[in-house]
Amino acid sequence: MKSMLRMSYSILQNDETKGPFTIGQLRSMWSSGAITLNTLYCEAGYERWLPMSELLPLLEPSSSPLREPSQPPLQPLPRQAFPEPSAKKKARSAARLLEGIGTLTIVLSIPGCFAGSSFDAPALTGLSACAFVLGLTIFIIGRFRE
Repeated sequence: MKSMLRMSYSILQNDETKGPFTIGQLRSMWSSGAITLNTLYCEAGYERWLPMSELLPLLEPSSSPLREPSQPPLQPLPRQAFPEPSAKKKARSAARLLEGIGTLTIVLSIPGCFAGSSFDAPALTGLSACAFVLGLTIFIIGRFRE
């Protein structure tokens, strides 16, 4: 049985992961009111977020005997220390990336449209127009993907 006093913990506040913290740092945050019973925490190497109420015996050791939280053993994570707090952030990032790629394609295609018409090069104008439409399509997909 490993000592919970030496473990590191991450907390989830406002959909943002913060930490890692020691139990001493969590006690200070608990005393100041920065974390509550509903604040979620995750022990380093595990995959589940749990309410801070599970750590209450460690946050207020004088009020109850020191014991491990009443949760079944969790499986260690193979690659990351803490899980992603939200899949929404990944989706937002992907949508912004699509918007950026679409915008860049549009911006880069505009000079070709003007150059093709100025130099009587319909192939350049057509290619630039296709790039413009493609950029606009990518931008719109990114915009509505959020």
